[in-house]
Amino acid sequence: MKVIEEADRTFDDKARLPLYEAAQRIIVDNAAVVGLFPLTVSIASQPKLKDVWISSPVSEPVFHDAYFEK
Repeated sequence: MKVIEEADRTFDDKARLPLYEAAQRIIVDNAAVVGLFPLTVSIASQPKLKDVWISSPVSEPVFHDAYFEK
């Protein structure tokens, strides 16, 4: 990658940092993503606990809006 070669030739840290950031963005944007296995999530809760939901990107429970019904 030309941007990495340019960063390797640059001794100025302030000039090199944006070049490596650009290189990382190119790598991330072009990386292949393969799901290796489906994630299963189980939550044990009480019936009075409301508005707990599963975040799609990380498959973890979100309690931000949760509350207990009286």
